[in-house]
Amino acid sequence: MDALAVAIPGNVIELLPGRHTVKATVNLDQKLTIRGGGVTPGDVILENTSGSYSDSVYRFGHPAARIENLTFKLTNVNGCPGLRFFGDGGVISNCVC
Repeated sequence: MDALAVAIPGNVIELLPGRHTVKATVNLDQKLTIRGGGVTPGDVILENTSGSYSDSVYRFGHPAARIENLTFKLTNVNGCPGLRFFGDGGVISNCVC
């Protein structure tokens, strides 16, 4: 998620179709949108490789932080990785686990 390091409030980060590995929690504490660039949520998969439910893929801390059109997977554990809200929350749209 190198694009997050240079993103400014209001940016949209679009992920290309395919499988993307997330190795650390992504903190969304400003007005940003992270969007899957596929036709369906299954076209862009974010895979948390930690194998732990306690490691969330995204933590929301701004009311205008958004994620859209993505599928979340957690390696080595059945189920969906955590999407955690704190502070002012955020928005999840058209995503699946």
